[in-house]
Amino acid sequence: MPFGLRNAPQVFQRAINSALKPLDDDRILVYMDDVLSVSETVSEGLVRLDKLLETLSNSGFSFNFDKCSFMKKKIEYLGYTISSGEIRPNHRKIEVSQKLPTPSTVTQVRQLIGLASDFRQFIPNFPKLLKPLYPLTAAGKGKISWTPDHNKVLKTIITHLTNKPVLKIFDPKLPIELHTDASSEGYGAVLIQKVNHLPHVIAYFSHRTTGAESRYHSYELETLAVVKAVEHFRHYLYGRKFTVFTDCSSLKASHSKKDLMPRVHRWWAIFLCPMISI
Repeated sequence: MPFGLRNAPQVFQRAINSALKPLDDDRILVYMDDVLSVSETVSEGLVRLDKLLETLSNSGFSFNFDKCSFMKKKIEYLGYTISSGEIRPNHRKIEVSQKLPTPSTVTQVRQLIGLASDFRQFIPNFPKLLKPLYPLTAAGKGKISWTPDHNKVLKTIITHLTNKPVLKIFDPKLPIELHTDASSEGYGAVLIQKVNHLPHVIAYFSHRTTGAESRYHSYELETLAVVKAVEHFRHYLYGRKFTVFTDCSSLKASHSKKDLMPRVHRWWAIFLCPMISI
């Protein structure tokens, strides 16, 4: 694959996906040339690795073994550190966050928001946390006025990351809970699984409301939060039973109402799925 072509990433990804399709193995994860094979035992890992290397070799792919790692209990993958059923931010990115300078231009603010966004699944209420920074990005390309409130946001972001937030890796065998909440400023959710009755966070989700959404009734916002969360976590939820927890008591009885607003009625299509309980 030559460098510089605009569609090179898509073509390469399609090629490697096609090569590995015959394996039909959901424990082999691929992003471009980063291939991860997961196993619970050494013998299982060797069998899967042998099939993986043979399949890719037969499809014309070659390997740089200096860049390969085998039989590791802890790995760095796509900017994350994965080990023992847990996932956390890569230590190098945490070090970068600790050395962040105080932004003085719009470009630097956008870079800060971009870096923080890489870890939004680790940080609850992410849009609310960054809310003071968003107006700065609309100031053109010139200098900005950095205030103590903005500095507080920067320190909070660094604190979140340096505290080494940890998420559990999703287990399809365990019950799934989706906890949602909403306000006029935004909505969010947390995906949870319990191990020995102890809750473990799989991921956080949050989003700012638009101008129109901020004027919704609280009932509409709570419904929207569930809809958006289910859509965001669809790769975990679709085809599996899960329970939604919300502080909107009227949400559960909404399916029997005959005077629902049209947009709420459209949203409610998702709740007709028998896999969801509220």
